[in-house]
Amino acid sequence: MNPHVATLRDTLTVDEAISAVRRMRDEYENIYYLYVVDADDALQGVVSMRGLLLAPRGSRVADIMRTNLIGLLAPTMDKEVVAHIMADTNFHTLPVVDSDNELLGIITHDDVLDIMREESTEDFQKLAGAGADEGLFDPLSTSIKQRTPWLLVNLITAFIASFVVGIFDSNIAVLPLLAVFMPIIAGIGGNTGAQTLAVTVRSLALGEVGIFDMRNVCMRETAKGLINGIFIGALGAAIAFITTARIDFSLIVWIAMLINMGLGGFMGSFIPFTLKRMNLDPASGSSIFTTGVTDSGGFFIFLGLGSIFLV
Repeated sequence: MNPHVATLRDTLTVDEAISAVRRMRDEYENIYYLYVVDADDALQGVVSMRGLLLAPRGSRVADIMRTNLIGLLAPTMDKEVVAHIMADTNFHTLPVVDSDNELLGIITHDDVLDIMREESTEDFQKLAGAGADEGLFDPLSTSIKQRTPWLLVNLITAFIASFVVGIFDSNIAVLPLLAVFMPIIAGIGGNTGAQTLAVTVRSLALGEVGIFDMRNVCMRETAKGLINGIFIGALGAAIAFITTARIDFSLIVWIAMLINMGLGGFMGSFIPFTLKRMNLDPASGSSIFTTGVTDSGGFFIFLGLGSIFLV
């Protein structure tokens, strides 16, 4: 927030206001809008520079100012909310007022650009489980403290995936081909989840969707994953048939890829919505949870189908 604001008294005439603007031209960087205040500095309205210059001579500022103000900000507002309001209103500046409507300062487009850059960096790093404000040259202890918790969560999800594989160890010994294609099934599901996750987190951050859109979004993203699974799975099955000459094994590869890509689409949207519902940042560690589910789920689906129909 910039506390240095170009203001005009509501008692001034247009000629007096223009003279005042000329005197303050070197004092303020942004004079797109002039905020009109009373003797107690309470915000009464706003007038644009264009409106002031085109106003009839002799008229008063109080007569030409706009009183139905849109986008008033409170000093306690979240930065992302401020950025959304600025984007929705398309104003160059927005006023910040306290509970008594006293003008405290303004937020400019430059401020919002800084906010958006900062928030996008935070979301990107949180998706990977890194610190929101971590930099390459931060102290070693700071980086370790920020990264370790999510690495521990990742370790737990990796052990869960390992446990799932262990359930089918005897069947893998009978049909080693299962082990060869396991990374493919898990990887394609994880990438599907990552794509969905990126789009969902962005939409939540921009306010394009809300909690009540969760069901529709999850269904759409699951459908996208399944549709992609039909074609990508068919390609994977064709490669499996070329390398193994087994039609039954190729069909299992196709079905497993289809289901796991659908699972990736679902989890990539379900997890950030769930975090949002819990009043947590949707970006926080979402990729770790999504990858953990698609790894464990992919292994269970593929090895389970292989155990039933191939072994």
